Amino acid sequence: MTPLSLSFITCPTLNRRAAWRTLEQIAWTLWITTLVGLTAKVLVHPTSSVTHVYRQATLTWWSGHNIYGPGIHGFLYLPSSAVLFTPFALPPLWFGDILWRLVQVGLFTLALVRLAPLFLPAAPRGALAWALLLALPAATVNIMRSQSEIILAALMMLTAVAMADRRWRHAAAWLALATAIKPLALVMVLVCVVVYPMMRSRLALGLAFVLLLPFFNPDPGYVAGQYLSMVHKLTVAAEPGIGRWNEITMMLDRFGLGISENAATALRFATALATLALCVAATRRLRPIDAALVILAACECYLLDFNPRTELGSYMNLAALLGLFAGARWWYDHRDRAGWIAAGLALALGTHMYGDWIYRPTDVWLKPLVALIVLFILGFIVVRRFPVTMAVPRLRSASRDPVTTIAS
Repeated sequence: MTPLSLSFITCPTLNRRAAWRTLEQIAWTLWITTLVGLTAKVLVHPTSSVTHVYRQATLTWWSGHNIYGPGIHGFLYLPSSAVLFTPFALPPLWFGDILWRLVQVGLFTLALVRLAPLFLPAAPRGALAWALLLALPAATVNIMRSQSEIILAALMMLTAVAMADRRWRHAAAWLALATAIKPLALVMVLVCVVVYPMMRSRLALGLAFVLLLPFFNPDPGYVAGQYLSMVHKLTVAAEPGIGRWNEITMMLDRFGLGISENAATALRFATALATLALCVAATRRLRPIDAALVILAACECYLLDFNPRTELGSYMNLAALLGLFAGARWWYDHRDRAGWIAAGLALALGTHMYGDWIYRPTDVWLKPLVALIVLFILGFIVVRRFPVTMAVPRLRSASRDPVTTIAS
C-alpha cells in the first residue's frame, strides 16, 4: 500500500479525535453565532427578510381575500403553505420572523445530524462539523432572509434518511410536508414514485391531505378560487425573464449562448429524463444507502440548475452535502483529493460572501456550473458503482476514486 492509503492508520486516533472535537466546537460556535448575528441584523433592518411575504399571505388567507397578487414576485406556494404558516403569522412580525428562522435552521441542522451517520458512521459528529463549516458561506443569505428553501432542504434530507432506512411511511410523510411548504419538492416526489413503488400509495395519501388541508377554511368556494389563482400565478412566475438567477439559462446567457424559452423548456425536460434515469440506475446498481443519497443530490442539482428562479442562497443544501462527503473522506485521510475537491466545490457556492472581487465576475454562472459538475460526478458514481458513504475504510488508490478520476 502507498503511504497515502495508510495515512489514516498511522495517524494517532486519540490525537485525531481531539483535533476533530476542537473542530466541532469551532463549527457549532460559528453556526450559532451566524444565526444570532443575522437575526439581530434583521431586527434592525426588517426588509432583509422575506417573512413578511409569508405572513401577509397567511393573514390574507384567513381574511378571505386573494393571496396571489400580480407579477412574478410574491407568494409562490400552495394554499397549504399559508395554512401551515399560521402559527408564525399570529405574533408580531419581528417575533414571528425569529420563530420562523429558528424553526427552519433548527430543522435543517437536525436533518444534517440525521444524515451525517450515513456518510461517516465512525465519526458522524466530525462529518457534521465539516458540513456546517463548508455550508456556512452559501447559507448566510437564506438564513438572513428566512427563505422557505431552508426547510425544503431539511425535509428532503430527512426523506433521504428515511429512504436509506427503508422507512417508507416516514419518507412519504416528510416529502408530502415538503410539497405542502414549497411545490418544488414535486421533483423528488416524481422521482420517488418511479423508483420506489412502495412509496406510491403513501405519497398519494400524503399529497391528498396536502391538497385538502386548505378546505378546512369555512368557504370552500374561496379555496377552489385560490387554487385557480395559484395556477395562474405560478405559470407567470415560471418565466421571470433575464435577471440575476443562478440557473442554467442565465449561465448560458452570461457566456453569450442565450437560448429561447422553448429551447430552455426542452433542455429542462431532457435533463429531467436523464436525472430520472440516473436515479433509477442508482437503485439498481448501488447499496440502498448510497442510492438514497444519490437521489437526494441528483434532485437537488436538478432543482438548482433548472428552476428558473434559483437564487444565491438556494445552494446551501448542496454545499452541506459536499461538506458531509468531504468530512467523511478526511476522517480516514486528510490528504484525500476527493475530499478537497468536494470542499472546494462547496466553498465555490458561497462566493457572494467573499467580496465583489470574486462575486461579480462569477455571478449567475459559477454556482450552476458546480451543480452540473456534481450531477456529472453522480452519474459517474452510478456507472462505476462507487460507494458514496464511508461505512468501511476504503483502501483503493486515488486513481480509482470517481471524483479524482474525473478531475485528473
